[in-house]
Amino acid sequence: MHRPPVVTKPRRRALLRGLALCGALFLVGFSGCFERFGFMPSAGTPFPTPDANGWKDWRDVYFESRDGLRLHGWIIEGRAGGADPRAVVVHAHGNAGNMGCQFVAPVRMCLEEGCRVLMFDYRSFGLSAKGALSRLSAVEDAAGALAFARREFPGARLLLLGQSMGGATAALAMREEGLRAAVDGLCLVSAFADWRVEACDMLKSNPVTWLLAYPLAYTLLSPFRPEPKEGLAAWPPEKPLLLIHGKADWIVPYHHLAIFAAALRDDVRAGARLLTLPRGSHNELAESPEEGAAEVRAAIREWIGAATR
Repeated sequence: MHRPPVVTKPRRRALLRGLALCGALFLVGFSGCFERFGFMPSAGTPFPTPDANGWKDWRDVYFESRDGLRLHGWIIEGRAGGADPRAVVVHAHGNAGNMGCQFVAPVRMCLEEGCRVLMFDYRSFGLSAKGALSRLSAVEDAAGALAFARREFPGARLLLLGQSMGGATAALAMREEGLRAAVDGLCLVSAFADWRVEACDMLKSNPVTWLLAYPLAYTLLSPFRPEPKEGLAAWPPEKPLLLIHGKADWIVPYHHLAIFAAALRDDVRAGARLLTLPRGSHNELAESPEEGAAEVRAAIREWIGAATR
């Protein structure tokens, strides 16, 4: 009689390890696909253009991301005409649409302070080249924008302003020593500190998915990818850091500011400015007195001043 082969304990352990490895590789690969679904790009010419928002002195620019994709941006001259700007602010915009609909209040405030602003679209957004989207591809695009700004304006101070997903991208970019060295000041507005926490927050806000929020967020997004909060853990204390968040923000809830704060070293936390806006929301932040316009304007003026002294 033919007997089935006996699976010994070493073979069983090897089989289980192999299955576990295959499962882990599947989850890591699938999580990368799932992460792309979080991006909501809109291709085509960005609109409205800066002149529609009251800024007549601007131009289209094209440059390459760090990994070689062609990106589109705008250079907008500040209120003083750009003859001697105090700084160049690179703006990493939030998710959805393209930079045309991302002309947010903090950008206008930087222009009113006399800074030049470089706005740019990530890959697959606006007129930028198509490419696979992920948190790391966004960092490649931001790195390309910073390098371009440095080439265009070699003598100016270089500041990085990130809004919402752009704030998460800006923070994540600061994990790299070379990018930290290139930036003279960092401002994060309504940014999320952790991709999985933000995914969980969004899933909990939907009555269809709230029950599965934790298992979905913590299974479908890889724990092996870097998080924005890690970039702030490396931020140098001698450079100005400004974090702005509204308590009425339901898209990126206020507790992300606490996650960022917990990641800061004590010496960095002592010098950083963490601005809480009690009635501040997400998309309308700093657009009116109720949304903290005066407080944000003063904080941005102080941030630019500290970076350009």
